[in-house]
Amino acid sequence: AEAADLPVPADQHAFTRNERDAALRLDQAENQRALLRAKDVETRILREKTEDEARTISSEIEALDKRKSNIHVEQLQIRQRLCSAICLPESELPFAGELMQVHADEKQWEGAIERVVRGFALSMIVSDDRYQAVSKWVDQNHLRGKLVYLRPRNFGARRPVCGPRSIARKLEYKRDADLSEWIEDEATRRFPHVCCDTIEEFRREKEALTRLGQVKNGGYQHTKDDRRQVDDRSNWVLGWANHEKLAWLRERLASIPAIGDRHAQAIAQVED
Repeated sequence: AEAADLPVPADQHAFTRNERDAALRLDQAENQRALLRAKDVETRILREKTEDEARTISSEIEALDKRKSNIHVEQLQIRQRLCSAICLPESELPFAGELMQVHADEKQWEGAIERVVRGFALSMIVSDDRYQAVSKWVDQNHLRGKLVYLRPRNFGARRPVCGPRSIARKLEYKRDADLSEWIEDEATRRFPHVCCDTIEEFRREKEALTRLGQVKNGGYQHTKDDRRQVDDRSNWVLGWANHEKLAWLRERLASIPAIGDRHAQAIAQVED
């Protein structure tokens, strides 16, 4: 009883009470150990995720340092292999995101717009004279990733009409690129969404977007993908210059050691 910090029982009733209290303390100790083990596992997983993030960011920085594109390194590597195989400059197979970006005076909408146009932005544009070689190589090779490519059609068709506050009108297009007019036509067709300042306006519009990244399509489908923060530049892909993304990634990479230290301290506290 003394070893367990319990009073020495004077009778059977006291002895039974000690047994009950000892069992309760044992259960509490087991529960505490289970919580500590769970915290240890969670902390180690977070530390591994942080280390993985550091490696990913380092690879992204290395790739972006070599070119002006904001497109992710996985897509750039696929294009590099493709162009090397068919003896073509990479500039001949641009991604849509390399030919458009959010207007400088619309930066408050940048994160939300990036979410909506991302799929189109990561599509590689293949002209008719490159189509045969590209389609053959893509079919015959394991890409080690995903590639979407578009074969532009309907050149010179009448451009769809969209309002002045639409996503398409908040984008600017690289005018010295051969495909800029087609990119603008396609963006106008795909992204007529009204950029809404209030949720009331968002509810009224058929195609709409809020600054926090909620999007409405066709008047009935609503999506908000918050797996990443809306201002997380590491996932942005638009633009023909990447200095802003590089600065953000370098700042994020510099902050990771401090995050890792906090995880290590948490693990040490659990082990103690």
